Amino acid sequence: MRVNGKVVELEQKDLKNKIDDYSKRTMVLSKQDLTTCSTNGNLVITPFDKENLGPCDLNLRISKKFARLNNNLQTLDIYGDFKDLSSYFDIMECDEYIIHPNEHLLIESLEYIEIPTDLMADIKLRSTFSRLGLITPPTSIDPGFKGKIMFHLFGSSFPINLHAGAAVFKVNFMPVYPKAEAYTGKYQNQKGIILPIKDSCWKRYD
Repeated sequence: MRVNGKVVELEQKDLKNKIDDYSKRTMVLSKQDLTTCSTNGNLVITPFDKENLGPCDLNLRISKKFARLNNNLQTLDIYGDFKDLSSYFDIMECDEYIIHPNEHLLIESLEYIEIPTDLMADIKLRSTFSRLGLITPPTSIDPGFKGKIMFHLFGSSFPINLHAGAAVFKVNFMPVYPKAEAYTGKYQNQKGIILPIKDSCWKRYD
């Protein structure tokens, strides 16, 4: 490796330390880790069901609450008024509902989660639902987040009937080194269907 422009040979212990450090940074928590974190209160998942644990992930269930994105041809200006988005979304609550071809739904999680500042999580679609043609965009849960999760689900090429309580999604939890600042964003403590909120970092280019 190069240090200040000079080639320096790594000693075996230095190489091992670098490998160990890399392993820690890319580690995914196992079923045993998640059980321990939940038991000692470091990771809050309510309700928590051990049957939803996989070897290194946790299945998350969909609730009765969801929103359909309308096919509204009226342009939404992201620098404009975000206070009333009712013409773009239909918020509903049903025990079962259909996701139509190419439709986009926002769905609240059944579980409430509190993530410590030394963990983060990635949300994914479970394999069975991917094989049905459903899609979810890459979504992460920040360290320190508290609240219900807002799932994004895109429809397949045929209608699919969804039932509240179905474990459609899963999350992988990963350590953060060192501990991060706790998330304090606009979706902290969210419950129910929270529509998009204007972000203070959006600025016009001058």
